[in-house]
Amino acid sequence: GSELVILKGSRNQPLVIAGYASVDVVDKQNDLITLDALKDASDKFMKGEYKNVMITHSNVQVGEVLNNWRDSKGNVLKTGVDDTGLFVVIKMRQDIEKAKEVARDIRKGKLRSFSIGGQALHKANKYDADIGTYKEIDKLELHEVTICEEGINPEAKFEIIKENKNEAINMTETEIEKALGEFTDVVEELRKQVNISKENGADLDEESAEYSGEEEVLDEADY
Repeated sequence: GSELVILKGSRNQPLVIAGYASVDVVDKQNDLITLDALKDASDKFMKGEYKNVMITHSNVQVGEVLNNWRDSKGNVLKTGVDDTGLFVVIKMRQDIEKAKEVARDIRKGKLRSFSIGGQALHKANKYDADIGTYKEIDKLELHEVTICEEGINPEAKFEIIKENKNEAINMTETEIEKALGEFTDVVEELRKQVNISKENGADLDEESAEYSGEEEVLDEADY
């Protein structure tokens, strides 16, 4: 599960959440998006005009992806791809009722996962001794990040990092620092798990690892 982190914020400031939208693991659709593909796709996405955040892959935009966010003590969280996957910082909208409903469900813990939507421009069959055959996506066009109850990628979770003052839990500075520390511990543990998974498959014979290299262009999909 995901540890809830709520920080105090000024009145009329929007809810801000952060977490991994996609992680370097095989998802429930038996796809794995490479880190290079995620980086190329996210870089293009963030340079564009539309940094869409949707609810359950609908046509309703409830927020936007931020390049970075700084808290009152100067700590900065940045959107980007690291050794674990695509980390995003998201600001929720306050101007439509649907976004307010989503924010309420996030606070209640009903929504705690991310997914991404886009178009796989190239994928190939791969084989791993531990997980069997899967599809590796090495070229992707990213269209959206979506908020949902349970994402296709099992490790794509987020945390609340800022709330409206009138709805936030009151926390002391010590409690805030502890909460941020716990959030960091969760991220580090996830990274260790991903690294262990990679090490377990590192000794595969190269011929068995590349099952098929045939190019395949796909329609819109969720990951």
